[in-house]
This record gives sequence, C-alpha cells and structure tokens, in this order.
Amino acid sequence: MSKKKGGGGKKKKAEGEDDSTFRLYKAYQKRCMINSVPVLAQLKAKFEDDEEGGDIEALHVWEEAGAIGVRAIMEAMIEIKYQHTKSIRFWKAKAQDEGVRATCQFLETNKTVRVLEFMDCEVGVLGAEFIGRVLEPSIDSAITVLKLDHNPLGTAGLAMLARGLCRNSKIQSLSLTFCGIDSDGSKYLQQILAFINSDLKELYLQGNHLKNAGVFQLFRVLEINQVLTMLDISDNQFGEEEKLMEKICDVIVKNQTLKSYNFKFNGIFEDGTKKIIEAIKQSKVEDVKLNDTLAKEVQAELEEAIARNKPKRKPAKKKAK
Repeated sequence: MSKKKGGGGKKKKAEGEDDSTFRLYKAYQKRCMINSVPVLAQLKAKFEDDEEGGDIEALHVWEEAGAIGVRAIMEAMIEIKYQHTKSIRFWKAKAQDEGVRATCQFLETNKTVRVLEFMDCEVGVLGAEFIGRVLEPSIDSAITVLKLDHNPLGTAGLAMLARGLCRNSKIQSLSLTFCGIDSDGSKYLQQILAFINSDLKELYLQGNHLKNAGVFQLFRVLEINQVLTMLDISDNQFGEEEKLMEKICDVIVKNQTLKSYNFKFNGIFEDGTKKIIEAIKQSKVEDVKLNDTLAKEVQAELEEAIARNKPKRKPAKKKAK
C-alpha cells in the first residue's frame, strides 16, 4: 500500500491497546517545537513510515542531533514513560554531556534498555559521571552492553564510570576504545575487574595509552578475575619489558576463562611472541592476535599453538533412515 501524502504518522490504536508509541511521537514533536530544533529526518521516517504502528525497540541515531536534539527525544520518552526500547545508540550525534544527562534521566526509570552506545559524541568527564550513576546497584539498570568509543573521557572519565561499574553485576561488554585513557587508568580497571559479582566478559580498550605500567597493573587483576573471556588492548603503546612479559604469560597460563587476547599494534615482536607461544602451549587460550609483521615461521608456530587449544568439532550425527 502506498503511503498517503501528508500522512500523520502512526495511526492511533484502538481503545484499550498500547498507544505509547503514537503518544511518544506527538510528545517528541512538541519538545522539538519548544526547544526550537528540527524533528530528525531519521526519526520522522521511523515513526511515520511504519504503517503497522510497531514499537520503537531500537533507537539508533546517526544524524547530528546535538545535545538539545537528544534532550528533546529523551524528555518525550520520560513524559510517556516509554518501555519498549531495548537499545539506544547515538553515533556521531554530538550528544555531548547534556545529551547524556537527559538519556540517563530516562534510564533511571527504565528497565528495558540493554544496549547503550554513545560513539564519537563528544562525551566528556561529566557525561561519564552521569553514566556511572545509572550503573550503580541502586538504579538497577538493565544495561548489559556499554560502548563509549572515540570520546574524550580520559582517565578522569574512566574514574567516574568505575564508581558504578565497580559494583555492577549486569554489564557483560564494555568498550572504551580511543578514549584517551593513560597508565593511571589501570587502577580503575582493577576496581571494575576485581568486583566479586562482576559479569563483565568482554573488555575493549584499543587505542588508549596504558603503556607498560598500565598493562602490568591490568594483568595483576587478571590473575584473580575469572569472568572475563575477551580482552582487546591493541594499540596501547606497550612493549616487551621483561617484567611485563612475565606477567602476561603468567596470566595466559593460569587464567582459566580469558581465552581471547588482542595485542596488535604494540611493541611485541618475535622475542615476545615466542614467550607468548610457550605460554599458549600450557593454557586453554583459543585466540591471540599479534602484529602482522612477524616472520612467517613464527606466525605459523603461533597459529599451530592456538589451533591445538581450539575445541574439536564433533562430527554431525547421521539421521536415522
């Protein structure tokens, strides 16, 4: 059925049916008018093009909404007490700290959102503080995936996040790539990973500045953490310092749950790789990524050691005739 020109968006549902999505769009339009910001074309299409009147389970915005535009969306969701959204993603939307504040105000009373992303949104320390509060046990947020890549959080921002994350038992995946975290940030990573009830399984830290000192402290806590399964510390400016390599290899051997490591774009070359290979042979590690510039024979030895640890596929059972 072709869409009628000048359509009013989603049809209001019959009496007794949930019309919260219809009311959400009306509230959002009103908030845009009050704040003198345009209705985002992307959201307008999402609300108006669905003739079936489906709920907004995924709020994914990659238009440059700005802080006020994000606030208009969130204030509407707060007003309606909208409970259908499962993931909120803002990508290059210039949400900034004030946009994060409005989003967190919505999340304080929401129990459906499980994925929260602000990627390259100019989020700083204040925004990290708002998110950290939402992650505290008293809020009981449903969020399991948090992604804040390419924001100028720095170590100060990580410290704010850690206030909530160090007591959070629901987050399973945390991504803080290219956030300007330095070696001092390792103390806050320790706090997060040392929490006895942590459920954090994946940690992505690519493109930060942990360096030798920070990575060493990170691996100290990995000696006791038995939940994390995947760690990405690629491009973190660390190398083959003897004390550090001993700690990394010790964790590879002794940690029974951490089975995937990404060490690419760091100063680990053939000597360091050979030490890691020997550790892999004594472990259950199934995936280790290192620099692509390794000699072919060293790369082949690495791949062979990893292949030995990967679980063997069981042959498919033949169906009875």
